[in-house]
Amino acid sequence: VWGMAAYRELADAGGLVDPLGLVTSLNALLLGQDEGDYFWRTGGRLKATWGDPARRSLTLSAFGERQEGADVHARFSLGGDLRPNIAAQRLDAFGVAWDARVQLGDDPRGGVVTGRVWGEGAGGSTPYWRSLTTAAVVSGIGGFASVALSGTLGLASPDAPVQRWLFLGGTHSLRGFEGGSFRGTGAWFARTEVGTLGEGVRGVLFADAGWAGPRDELSDHRPGVSAGLGLSLMDGLLRFDVARGMVRGKDWRFHFYLDGLF
Repeated sequence: VWGMAAYRELADAGGLVDPLGLVTSLNALLLGQDEGDYFWRTGGRLKATWGDPARRSLTLSAFGERQEGADVHARFSLGGDLRPNIAAQRLDAFGVAWDARVQLGDDPRGGVVTGRVWGEGAGGSTPYWRSLTTAAVVSGIGGFASVALSGTLGLASPDAPVQRWLFLGGTHSLRGFEGGSFRGTGAWFARTEVGTLGEGVRGVLFADAGWAGPRDELSDHRPGVSAGLGLSLMDGLLRFDVARGMVRGKDWRFHFYLDGLF
């Protein structure tokens, strides 16, 4: 499948958040938890995808764009003022992006393994590259529970602009921490969950751990660690979590999102 696009869009620097999605908007409005770090990009891309997106696929893109800061015009939320945005560097970038995905298995009770490698490299006014790798497994335990494990490692070039760093904190990385609590040119995080089996409603226990900063210091710092309880509806279609930072954090935070591991 081939496609072309011209765009001016608000993008998330970390790449884990949909800036204009329903869940992001509701979390920001109701909870004061906007977990994204945003910048504008204007340009065009040519994209090609091979394979079955539900099984194995490879997407390659060539792009040219201008990246620049996104000013915050509203900070109001029912849950309190929103945190400041990053000061993105203005630059022109021309490069390629890749996204390879694989899934083995269909039934979580019997075991499902997924993997993804994605990233981009660009020349221009500030050359940079970054790449992330994620692996996850979900499996049943004795017919009464399921366990899910996932891990992600990300690296970026030492001189990458701030909008191409890695950012941790929030629903998709470290629950119980504010978005952007950890950031830098190297990052890792791991998540584990154990949940009951059921047709539509499941209880979940979970824990997350991770750190981000200068990539040559990945193993030199104590990571942030959190734990909590969750409620999964319709095989993870809807998820509600309450998490608390246990190491390098102490806040209680509520998370609502779609497409949980369970």
